[in-house]
Amino acid sequence: MRKFAALFVTTTAFLSLTLPVSGQQPYTFTKILDVFTPRPDGAGTFTITTITTPAFDGQWVVFRDNGSKDDGSLQAIWSFNTKDGTFHKLVDLHTVQPGGTATFTELHLLDTAPAVRNGTVVFLGRSAMNGQLLEGLYSVPAAGGAVVKVADYTTADPSGGTFTLFDSSGQQMGGFGFDGTTVAFHGQGSGLAVGIYAANPNGSALSLIADSLHPYAASGASVNTFSAPVVSGGNVVLAGTDGSLYSGLYLGKAGNSGVVTELVNSRQQLPGGTNTAFRTHFDAPFLSLDGTLLAFHASDAAAPTASPLYGLYWTDLTSHAINKIADVNSTLPGLGKLQSIGNQGVAVSQGNVLFRAADTTTGYPGKSGLYLWANGTATRIVGTGDVIGGNPVQVLHDPGPGALSGAGFAFLAEFSQTNGFALYYATPPASPLVSVSTASYALGPVAASSIASAFGQGLADAGATGPLPLGTTLGNVTLSVKDSAGVTRPALLYYAGPTQINYVVPDGTATGAATVTVAKSGQTVATGTIQVVTVAPGLFTANGDGKGAAAAIALRAPASGAQTYVYVATCGATAGSCVTAPIDLTASTDPVFLELFGTGIRGYKTGITATIGGLAVPNPAFGVQSQYPGMDQVNLLLDRSLIGRGEMDVVLTVDGIAANTVKINVK
Repeated sequence: MRKFAALFVTTTAFLSLTLPVSGQQPYTFTKILDVFTPRPDGAGTFTITTITTPAFDGQWVVFRDNGSKDDGSLQAIWSFNTKDGTFHKLVDLHTVQPGGTATFTELHLLDTAPAVRNGTVVFLGRSAMNGQLLEGLYSVPAAGGAVVKVADYTTADPSGGTFTLFDSSGQQMGGFGFDGTTVAFHGQGSGLAVGIYAANPNGSALSLIADSLHPYAASGASVNTFSAPVVSGGNVVLAGTDGSLYSGLYLGKAGNSGVVTELVNSRQQLPGGTNTAFRTHFDAPFLSLDGTLLAFHASDAAAPTASPLYGLYWTDLTSHAINKIADVNSTLPGLGKLQSIGNQGVAVSQGNVLFRAADTTTGYPGKSGLYLWANGTATRIVGTGDVIGGNPVQVLHDPGPGALSGAGFAFLAEFSQTNGFALYYATPPASPLVSVSTASYALGPVAASSIASAFGQGLADAGATGPLPLGTTLGNVTLSVKDSAGVTRPALLYYAGPTQINYVVPDGTATGAATVTVAKSGQTVATGTIQVVTVAPGLFTANGDGKGAAAAIALRAPASGAQTYVYVATCGATAGSCVTAPIDLTASTDPVFLELFGTGIRGYKTGITATIGGLAVPNPAFGVQSQYPGMDQVNLLLDRSLIGRGEMDVVLTVDGIAANTVKINVK
């Protein structure tokens, strides 16, 4: 068998294929702790309450614990690693506050909760020792480590002076938002300006978003009071009012020096409203943003008592339209007449909106549930009466804006009226995942070091193509293969899209059954199995479907060494339009080689054979295509006896296993 290094010409595109989606499957609920769980530091048991408000980034659940002593001396901020089930104490009252020598004296501030994104935690804390009060925002790795100041009372306020207040009361999450890159927060300076600011988690790049010195000029109103920032991708959304009847939601950007634009305002009627004297009120601080999707709680402040209108709504960052998620007149699965819809919190992630709703059932426990809304439909995930861990759920509590990652979330549940709190995280059902050879698209085994395509649902937020050299992450997507020996390896990624991922089965993957897992931001979204074999030959085709015209070239190799090549297929503007293009062997007697590109071939042991139009091809030449991982190449000499045969089948056999049949055309 001849082997060589040869030119590689890639196919025009990989096929996109949508597979059927199975019906809705139940979530998996995993308990993190309850009020009987001992703290790993030996200081009694965890103490959680209605204001615990956990945050979740797909791997880490972060929460506050007030400790089992009434004086609050055991309060701390903890993280829980969902990958290995370990707790990590991040901050307690023995932690020295950055920038000083005093330790924190308060971490359990009213209406605040830590946030976590991308493995970084942001929280609000203060010290009050020797008559000195120092409050600030701080960051710390979710796995534990040094606490870093974002901003505190010694930080210069871009609006003038230094900060004197970070709105630790009455504001969701202490008046700050965090997207993993940017912290947006509400602050007041010694110059008496009140505004919204942004900084990096290490305190750098502090900038003004909006403040009372730079009012937004609305029609007949001057909006100069801002609160409740949320942030995503550097975009900061905040509620604003003129202090009277006019209010709205406003969009700023980190580093944009106080310039904001209006998204929606109180003169826009809520969907379904019939009150001609309406006045829409945006119920800050209950809003959440991810990407361009903004969810918020709003009400008609002028609605008659007998016919109130309120609920959860959404808008994007460009349309200026108010759209309904659910309002008091909606019907939600498992509930009667609605009374509460996201009244104390809402979370948004990757197009999903998580909220709590409750109906008018009176007495304990009432009837409540957590719902996930996406693409216009709200799905009940868990609610009163559902059994988790052998116990019926009594009450579900509102999520904070950082509780949701993708479709997974952390939540607080109540199982009895006395000492019945427990903290859980919910994992959505993994999408079924089917892998095939990217070349042949045949269902069946795949070879180690070959290129495969995995199909499922919700695999990525958007399509992305990997640059060479390939990496193991595209956007926030990874794919791993756990082989029959129990070894898990990350796969190189050619492409990651919502329904398809093209990947290289990792080198060294053992033969036998293997598990393929797709994760977004560390959270599993799809799993499937593959059967790994030594060889599973497949040839690429011009239409990218494993059929018809080969994705190949004809290389003319004269004795002079001046090689030329032509493509053996021609394609129109529409998908699936590629047909064979005639190869001219009559122009000269120079040898012409057909260069086929495939995958799953390199592991062969006994040999490679080929026929063209039923004619055996002597001495097929094989080579590993080094530029494109997983790509193989086979060169076949085109015999002059094929002249005039027209379109013919090319059949390649590797260790007795036939690849998909492809076609060429000889003039």
